[in-house]
Amino acid sequence: MKHNIYWPAALIVLLAGCNLDENKAEKQTKSDNAPAQAPASAPANTDDTSTANLTPLEDQYLPNPGQHCYIKRLYTKNDTVFIDADYIQFYVGKAADSVATKRRDGEMTVHADGDTTWSTLDDIYILNESKKLRTLPLAKDLQYSSIYVGNQQVYRKPSSLDDLKHAVGGDGIFILAFNKNGEVSQVKQQYLP
Repeated sequence: MKHNIYWPAALIVLLAGCNLDENKAEKQTKSDNAPAQAPASAPANTDDTSTANLTPLEDQYLPNPGQHCYIKRLYTKNDTVFIDADYIQFYVGKAADSVATKRRDGEMTVHADGDTTWSTLDDIYILNESKKLRTLPLAKDLQYSSIYVGNQQVYRKPSSLDDLKHAVGGDGIFILAFNKNGEVSQVKQQYLP
């Protein structure tokens, strides 16, 4: 019976401690004059990264140039690093809703005039009509930038090839750019809210 009395007190102490940490973080953010806040669903990153190398993320609702893809594998063969990429079509904003409507996919809305439209979650629509994997060589001077969330802001962060190795294989989306030799010269991780 004694244990039943202590757990509510422990819960109150725990919640009070969380509230203090939240207030401290909010005050620190305001004092740093941080730019616009990131969405609450942004991925957490606990790295202690200097903001000197961070670039605020460009507008999510403007198309990024390059080829969007899933990277299924990264490996080395004969001193050349390769990726196996599954190309996708990545639509944002009104283009995402338009494709969802044409494909009759997403959140359906029937209007008063009887017209039906579809909208997309977070104004993003990913289309992967072909699961074909393409083996692509990486340039020796490859530039990789990952997503970093800090000070309630989303940034691009220069990252290493080892960081890319750890990021591939899941359902993350990447944007590829190519050099004149047909090698992947730049890989950017796509931010997903």
